[in-house]
Amino acid sequence: MVSAEVSINLDKESKLMIKDQMAIDLSVLLESYRNKDIGLRLISEKTGIGEKTLKRIQAAKSDPHYNTIKRFYDYFLKIATVRDEKFHSYIKNLIEAQMSAPLKNEGTGLEARLLEDKIFRHIFLISRTGSISREWVIGEYGRYGMETLELMLKNDILIESDKGIYSQGPVGITKGPETLGKIICDLVSEHLRLDLLSLQGENSAFYVVEGISSQAKLEILNLIEKFKSDAISIAFDPDNRGDERIFLATVFDNFIVHGHLGRLN
Repeated sequence: MVSAEVSINLDKESKLMIKDQMAIDLSVLLESYRNKDIGLRLISEKTGIGEKTLKRIQAAKSDPHYNTIKRFYDYFLKIATVRDEKFHSYIKNLIEAQMSAPLKNEGTGLEARLLEDKIFRHIFLISRTGSISREWVIGEYGRYGMETLELMLKNDILIESDKGIYSQGPVGITKGPETLGKIICDLVSEHLRLDLLSLQGENSAFYVVEGISSQAKLEILNLIEKFKSDAISIAFDPDNRGDERIFLATVFDNFIVHGHLGRLN
């Protein structure tokens, strides 16, 4: 998947300086986390930068892009206490100077469309599991579905792989926390097959609600990280391509509680 970002017109030396400093600044943020992998995930959620991109930044292998730099430093400059005043003043000025740069996602409203438009979101998600047909889009969503399809083709989110058949294109859509949350809620509410929950080997759903220690919470997060890594490796292995269109959504979080709660015994 290709990230839709705008490159900054900088000389080679400036790009190397930003690349190296971003690696240092990401390390500063990660110092707050005992588990660096979990730290990367949380920073990804807070900045809207993908974990793979953050790992490239961590290894000083990421070419500077305006969107990535802006998202990262909007967050970093807000919370970090350790700063290189000269460099971070330069970055702040750079971001302000580039504020009018057209970002593909923001300019075309693709992330906003993904967040706000349920039909757009559904077609986008289904197209990520395999090919879709013009006939299916018309049958499900009529003229509006075809207008949505044309928009995706125009922006290379989809490509026509055969006559009337469409596949995932080279361009992805950057997804912030609100968009990710909406996608996860949609997947569970619209596609969980309740009639198969009791059939082993068909699907799976469970929940845990409990009060636990901080150490126990960390242990569960570590388990989830390992599970996520293993599941992604299986799902994205080219040798495992097939006709089973599946979704997997894992959510682990603290309750948002308003008002007074009694202390646990």
